[in-house]
Amino acid sequence: MEEEHDLSLGKYLKEMRKQSGLTIKQIVNMSEGILDKTTISRIERNERGLSLKAAYAFSKTYNIDIMELTEYAIEKKITPERVPFDTNEEEQALIEEFRVLSDRRKKALKEILRGLAMAAEENSSIKVRRKLKETLSYYKAQQPPEHLQDNHFSC
Repeated sequence: MEEEHDLSLGKYLKEMRKQSGLTIKQIVNMSEGILDKTTISRIERNERGLSLKAAYAFSKTYNIDIMELTEYAIEKKITPERVPFDTNEEEQALIEEFRVLSDRRKKALKEILRGLAMAAEENSSIKVRRKLKETLSYYKAQQPPEHLQDNHFSC
């Protein structure tokens, strides 16, 4: 299934920059040398395509998934009609539900699943179980426990 975007890639990136309240010069600085002023201006005016390096820099700067940028670059969104590997109906339903989640909720679910897998191991410790419980509490209360304040889950 294909879905067309309303904005061109350049207009989309310019809109993201303006919504972020950033100048082109600030984007240059944030890209750590990957992008220059001329490149950003030309991309925003659709006078130049997006290189892989530029896509990476924009995705990090605007916190956009690189797939989303790719979809704008090719001017369509391709959604497979079916999961591209062998699954049963229950697994396919879970995958479809996962796809529509926000990035924040996807991250939360991944952390929960990782914690459940660790807790299920024979040698799981009380510490792992405590961290799993804290992680679940965090996503309920939206207050990060100590081990999630650096945006990673470690044991």
